[in-house]
Amino acid sequence: MNRHSRPFPNKDLLLALSSAKDVLPNRIEECWLNGLFDEYAEQHFLIRAIENDTKFFKSYFYQNRENFSYGYEQTTFSFTFLMNLNSRLNFLYCSFGKPKIEKFIKDQLSAGKQNYKQNMFFEALSELHLLSHFAAFGPSSTPRMTYEPPMGVNGANPEARFEYNNGITLDIEAKTPNFPERNYEKNIILPGILMNESGRIELNDYCKQHQIECRFPRILKLVDFFESAAKKFIIPTSTAHINLLAINWTYTDISETELFEPTQLLCNQTNGIFVKKDIALKIGISEEALQKITAVFLYQISEETLLFSDLRYLFKTRNYRIIMNPFVKHGDTKRVHELTHMMVHRPTEVDDNRDIYFNLDLKNWSEEISQIRNIVSEHLL
Repeated sequence: MNRHSRPFPNKDLLLALSSAKDVLPNRIEECWLNGLFDEYAEQHFLIRAIENDTKFFKSYFYQNRENFSYGYEQTTFSFTFLMNLNSRLNFLYCSFGKPKIEKFIKDQLSAGKQNYKQNMFFEALSELHLLSHFAAFGPSSTPRMTYEPPMGVNGANPEARFEYNNGITLDIEAKTPNFPERNYEKNIILPGILMNESGRIELNDYCKQHQIECRFPRILKLVDFFESAAKKFIIPTSTAHINLLAINWTYTDISETELFEPTQLLCNQTNGIFVKKDIALKIGISEEALQKITAVFLYQISEETLLFSDLRYLFKTRNYRIIMNPFVKHGDTKRVHELTHMMVHRPTEVDDNRDIYFNLDLKNWSEEISQIRNIVSEHLL
């Protein structure tokens, strides 16, 4: 679809940016006119915003009401979202150079182009948020920023490298997991600790007998993320070199648990990845990954973060965890705090003290809960 041959449709954005074009160029209109959006699908989130499709956003916020409750589905959303996204794109153009960011917009932000997948768009948007944040709000001025530096195995690359004037170097890798659909009418449980295979079978059978949906923690997602990061990072040789694996857990199907699941997988004192090294190796996380990843940054974006393209709203929601990897040779909590300006924890400090998450309807489940706890405790990995 040759959108570039048609006038840019969002007149409100044109009017707002026309008077300030020397200070803040209209990068979104520029992308439109230069054909960067030509291959975007009609249902793409960004195209719907440019077209100011209020019905689309009303439906979007309704479908995602577990995560978003601010109510920006009305006419204000598209304009405010585009204004702030335009500001971030302009900043990234200046930071990393126009060619690389245009390639990102065309290839990654398009989220599959005509085979559009919205989760791919949010994964790319998460990367944009992270790059903007650490470029603008690092521990000192940033004289050098490199997008997709080819450092890893066979030239594999993290998302970006930031080299700050105070001597800190950050390599960052961003991940956004996909989750299955969920039937909210069903009772559900989610163990936060790892079980052996026979225990998973027994627990699943017991739950089926009692009309409970048993979800097991998505450990393979974390294994994949660790191993992917291991191919892209290099081993730090000092505490001033920080490899940060950032995982956007916003779109979990069990949203009411917030960060319970990944935090427990990393930090539970029974068999957490960052507590029991033998467990980490047993489930498929390599020694290489444990030597390279300095810390894991778990977070969930809020409505404000989406609207303003600004991760600083995490300071408001506090819905994040930065967890140090105790197995990396050169890791310093104070250095990571200096980099992120956020609270940083060691694994022993963040155990949730809940082994299992329950979401059950209003009746007496005491017998079933007791039996579920027994099955879990008898079949720990």
